[in-house]
Amino acid sequence: MFDLSKDVRRLSDLKRNSAEVLGHARKANRPVLLTVDGKPAVVLQEAAAYQELLNLVRQVESVPGLRSWLETNTEALRHLLAKAADKTAPVR
Repeated sequence: MFDLSKDVRRLSDLKRNSAEVLGHARKANRPVLLTVDGKPAVVLQEAAAYQELLNLVRQVESVPGLRSWLETNTEALRHLLAKAADKTAPVR
């Protein structure tokens, strides 16, 4: 997940100082969100982390019926994940 105070950069930052932006992504082990005119444009992520994400997607898609179940229950899952991420709120 992004740390909005550290992992959001302007695309122009990458153009001017690619070594620093790439170094931050590697050191933090998190993706960097690049913006254009203050709007999200692209995510910069280490190749190994991206491959791990692709592998996870393939696993999910290989389970019969799981994809349609996830699509049907997206809002409920988002709600549960948000509650789990908020350590002060009890998960019901």
